[in-house]
Amino acid sequence: NGYDLLDRGHAEMPFEKWSKISLFEDQQANLHLKNLSIHACNTEERAIDLLMTGNFIRQVSATPMNQASSRSHCIFTLAIEGRHLQSDVITTSKLHLVDLAGSERVYKASVGDRAAASMRNEAKYINRSLSYLEQVIIALHDKAN
Repeated sequence: NGYDLLDRGHAEMPFEKWSKISLFEDQQANLHLKNLSIHACNTEERAIDLLMTGNFIRQVSATPMNQASSRSHCIFTLAIEGRHLQSDVITTSKLHLVDLAGSERVYKASVGDRAAASMRNEAKYINRSLSYLEQVIIALHDKAN
């Protein structure tokens, strides 16, 4: 499940009610994201402010291995547009900043009570999603070669 951490509509809403981001492919094989906000930034400061806002909202908790372990993956995408001064040619690029949730050793995340069981379960989901991501990267690498 993915959620938009920068959606202003979520401000006064409990997390459980947030809209999930969905991914779909159109007839031309282009991928699109639904329920994802886009923010115009005219300055570096504005972009950094948005990055910090999203980072502040992210799920972080202490684990036996780390005092502030991120418990979710996060993607911050910058779409950058530049204009060449002599030719007025516009160049566009995208920069994806990706922070993956902390990988935990499940046996080290176990203590014994209900909170520890929840933490073990969370660690299993995080580790599984990291494994899936690894499989995608390997498949993309193999396809490129």
